[in-house]
Amino acid sequence: MFSQSLADSEIHKKYDELVGLESAGFYNGPEFKEDYATSSGVSRYFNQNTFDDGIVEYNGQLFAKVPLKYDIFSDNVITKSKDYLGNFIVRLIPEFISKFSIDGHDFVKLTDAKLELSGNGFYEILTVGNQFNLYLKHIRKDKERTVDLSVQHSFTNQNYYLVQYDGIFYPISSIKDFRKVVPVRYNEIQKFRKDYKFMYKANNYGFMIRLIEYLNGY
Repeated sequence: MFSQSLADSEIHKKYDELVGLESAGFYNGPEFKEDYATSSGVSRYFNQNTFDDGIVEYNGQLFAKVPLKYDIFSDNVITKSKDYLGNFIVRLIPEFISKFSIDGHDFVKLTDAKLELSGNGFYEILTVGNQFNLYLKHIRKDKERTVDLSVQHSFTNQNYYLVQYDGIFYPISSIKDFRKVVPVRYNEIQKFRKDYKFMYKANNYGFMIRLIEYLNGY
């Protein structure tokens, strides 16, 4: 996986330390400004509100151990640089991002022209096999509420899965959607769900990975 391929990225990191990330064209995106005051609950960001050392392939170059944060709500990757004024928060240009990794989670930009992608097209890679690939689209929906005459925003998850089979992407929101993906194995998939019904309800994320691995023959 992308996050495990660190040999080349270490070379790039040393190069970036020598020439500087700015001269390498890493901070060429616009400034990112937090535009919502959020209430307690689900964050607009992936995993956390703080920056985490990550890896990103940006404009054809691999950058390692750079501070990254994935803003799920706007589907953007942001970073920060240090200048004489302090930290400067930058939104990386989405068109320049091929893939990135944060906290051991790998993301890829899917650009299939036949697929109506959400946002900038960043999907988490869950499992890749010889027939089926499974991705997860993270989505945050905003809800406004008034507290003490001020407007606050909270976020809810509306994630969905994406299965790639025979070169075609299929959005998956329930087991029934597999009838369109692979109809000849639909009864087999239904039986698998019944055999793992507890996991299906308690850990749907893990269930979907296990199902795709099963379909791939693992």
